[in-house]
Amino acid sequence: WKVERMNTMKTNDKKVNFNVFQTIRSKIVFMGIFAIAAAIIVGIVGINSINRNYQFSTVESYINDLNILHKENQVAEAEYRNYVEQGYLEEIVANLQQMTEDASQLSKLAESKYQDSVQEILSAVEQSKENYSEISSLSNKRGFSTQAGLYQEYDAANEAVNESFGKLLDKVEWIELSWMEGTLGQTGEL
Repeated sequence: WKVERMNTMKTNDKKVNFNVFQTIRSKIVFMGIFAIAAAIIVGIVGINSINRNYQFSTVESYINDLNILHKENQVAEAEYRNYVEQGYLEEIVANLQQMTEDASQLSKLAESKYQDSVQEILSAVEQSKENYSEISSLSNKRGFSTQAGLYQEYDAANEAVNESFGKLLDKVEWIELSWMEGTLGQTGEL
């Protein structure tokens, strides 16, 4: 077949109909080019898919972190109400600072259709952070133990009263009153 073809090519000098896809070599080259192009397209689609998946995973991670920190703040707030310790308020403020950073990162990663929701979250967290910072400051100023704040001053001012009650309680004489000598009315009986 190849010999015939060569002969026809030599005899027909005027017009040569040479089809690229007639030889096996050209078919193999075409299939190789097609396979490389297909592999490049599949690779590009795969990379885009992985990048989108990574972006969605990162956004979900930030949202989960915000939820976890919010739950930790709820627990710390309940513990503060029960135990009135400054450490719980400081924990809440630190969590709110982390939430602000996470919401800022989320704002950079979120798609445009979610930007309003993310900005709403960010402004709410920043407002809560300001409020809790003020509550923490007031709580620290007020104090709830004899070691800190206005309560410490109150306790120091009442030291004399505490000492006098201590002296009174140390003596047993005030308990042994003669009840029969007291007069409540005209009869003189209790």
